[in-house]
Amino acid sequence: MVSPLAPRLTICWVAWGSERLGEAVERLAQVWLITDKDGQELGHRFPSSALRRLVKGAQAAGEDSYHVDARDGVRTLLHPFTGRDPHFALYSIRRENLPAEEAAGRIQPLSIPQTSGLAEGTHFLFMPRNVVICLYNHHGPRIRRLGAWIKDRVDIEVGFVPLYRTDTWDLVDRMQRITGVEVSVPAGQLVGLQSQPDATSGGLLGTLEAAAAAGDGRGTISLRMSVGRGQAQMHQSVLRRLATQLLGMEKHGFTAARIVGKNEFNHTTAIDLLHEQLVSRRTVEAESSRDHEVSASSAHEEMVRTFEEFRQQIEACTRPVDVGGPGTLALIDRESDDVEPGG
Repeated sequence: MVSPLAPRLTICWVAWGSERLGEAVERLAQVWLITDKDGQELGHRFPSSALRRLVKGAQAAGEDSYHVDARDGVRTLLHPFTGRDPHFALYSIRRENLPAEEAAGRIQPLSIPQTSGLAEGTHFLFMPRNVVICLYNHHGPRIRRLGAWIKDRVDIEVGFVPLYRTDTWDLVDRMQRITGVEVSVPAGQLVGLQSQPDATSGGLLGTLEAAAAAGDGRGTISLRMSVGRGQAQMHQSVLRRLATQLLGMEKHGFTAARIVGKNEFNHTTAIDLLHEQLVSRRTVEAESSRDHEVSASSAHEEMVRTFEEFRQQIEACTRPVDVGGPGTLALIDRESDDVEPGG
């Protein structure tokens, strides 16, 4: 028999669809802070300008600027935009299991070379105070992939943590009792999800990943954990730990992320973390009406607007950084048997 005081856990799956695309596409722009490998603020400026010059030079010389993740084999390519709209885009490259091509009602093999692939991009703009604005494509690589590229190719180990409303953590800390943690996320969004160092694989993220695996990686995982009145202190500590993990977890693609509890007046209050993170919905111009690759100038403009929208919040929870970063950067050689000079 299950104790009436035990936490109640509910998991369910529902179907989900894809976004509709046109000449203007919607993206989410999110504000992140660059940290060191231990999750602490960097003591120097991240050398984004030097990195842009380095990768641009490597491209001009036909050098390899890919990273292949040793864990899942995902290939990413960092592309620098220069000129009036300087920023980066990180592309995940698909060269296997590609779809077929249709022409005049006939299906035929995809007419691209073996050394080419499909590219899905995420745009990044490095700003003052070691802040990064990330313009997400639903299918593009998450910010963790950028950290992996930087570590593998220029041997700088950094992390990225999302910025929140300045009082979010305080709101949770002030809760006299946490009564529920609610999460809803498409199973496919859990691949490569980044979490804080203290969010162990056996915690909330592990539970979501296990549920996604049980559903064969399809549908949407909805999880709600709550306790009734008079719960044991152990159960309250479990919920507070899960709430802390949810606060520090990357939530791109989530459809729900809430912490429910009692405030100092014993009133029920709910904190909606999808609105507590510094995230803005932007409308960006597409390169063409046939695909969802966005215009570099439009992406840059919307990322700058996002920074300005949240400037006051950013300055309240970060500090100026005046110390220069690492010295001369150099690409670390990596073997690549399918990249030809000039490709």
